[in-house]
Amino acid sequence: MAQQERTPKPDGPLRGRPQQIRPWASLAFRDYRLLWAAALLSTFGLQMRQFANAFQVYELSGSTLQLGLTGLFQALPLFAIGLFAGTVADAVDRRKLLMATMAVNIGLAMALGLLTATGAVHVWHIYVMTALTSTANIFQQPARTALISGVVPRSHLLNAITLNQVINQVGRLSGPFAGGFIVAAAGAEFAYFINAALFVPALMAMIAMRAGAVGEAGRERISGKALLEGLQFIWGMRIVVAFIMLDVFATVFGGFQPLMPVFAKDILGVGPAGLGILMAAPAIGALVGATGLLLLGNVERKGLLMLVSVLLFAGMLAVFGLSKWFFLSVAAGAALGMLDAMSVSVRQTSVQLLTPERLRGRTTSINQVFAMGAPSIGYIVAGGMAAALGAPAAMVIGAVVCGAVVVLVGVFWRQVREYRT
Repeated sequence: MAQQERTPKPDGPLRGRPQQIRPWASLAFRDYRLLWAAALLSTFGLQMRQFANAFQVYELSGSTLQLGLTGLFQALPLFAIGLFAGTVADAVDRRKLLMATMAVNIGLAMALGLLTATGAVHVWHIYVMTALTSTANIFQQPARTALISGVVPRSHLLNAITLNQVINQVGRLSGPFAGGFIVAAAGAEFAYFINAALFVPALMAMIAMRAGAVGEAGRERISGKALLEGLQFIWGMRIVVAFIMLDVFATVFGGFQPLMPVFAKDILGVGPAGLGILMAAPAIGALVGATGLLLLGNVERKGLLMLVSVLLFAGMLAVFGLSKWFFLSVAAGAALGMLDAMSVSVRQTSVQLLTPERLRGRTTSINQVFAMGAPSIGYIVAGGMAAALGAPAAMVIGAVVCGAVVVLVGVFWRQVREYRT
């Protein structure tokens, strides 16, 4: 009964009918609406800033190596403090932690804008700002994901997390697009200033959230022992371990995106426009996948859905690797994005459902390290296999490995196959 008393109640049309999960059901909850709107604004702005960063680094240096180092400076903070961020999210008021990260983002965007406007900007400035931005956002992810579980009931959690996936994909599609027009029309400094301006209403939305929607402050101490507790909990939850393992294998051996320029030029024979369409296909497919989950509502057989999603991902990876027709490759790329988005939503939802409230920040940060770190390894694996065996063979081998792992887990890990909520 105590859990029912803490369950958030919608202030919209879903009152009294929590089991009828409509596509936008979670937006009936006031605090989730505010959290979702803040995430939408900040994600769009950050994608715009990343485009401006990449454009400026290449404009200033003319070096592809220095351009690649931008990604390195973005990834380094994750490996340095990624696990620690979740411990902080469990020890402080998560809403205030999000507010602090947004304030930092405003300051960094303004600094880059002023440096660019005055002509004082150098490549090392962008590297430093990129690392600081990444550091702030590493704390933002576990705090935001853990907050979601406190502002919607369990029956709406898959819906709420899937709506977050929609934000990520919309930001990836529209942020660089808008950034390109803004940089071309007014210069990179305006992209930075607009990025800072977008964080202001996002910050106001967080301020407007009701205090009852956030977890208790000071529940845990920031310590190595607290971090170890999170790791021990994850290891003890074998379903979560299985879901993370499936995602890691799919990401490491199914890294198709870094090889898209190779397929576009050497296999499909399309130019830059064709490459752009090919690279946009996964994001469009991810939106379709997220929309499909929203329409399905609260899927109970989450274990089976996870297994099917990753198995189909392996199949589409083989199709992409073997395709010699542009439109089939685009369709396969869209399917890969769709299936990836579905598996990510199921994994994040299951982690939140299985984790006690006081541990949610730590489990989210552990999940984040694997989810964001595995692609870096995947880029290396894909590039190495493609260099040795060719891009098509690399994709087919990756598909076989992914498919084999799914079959093994599905056959011998009954708990995963039968997991439902």
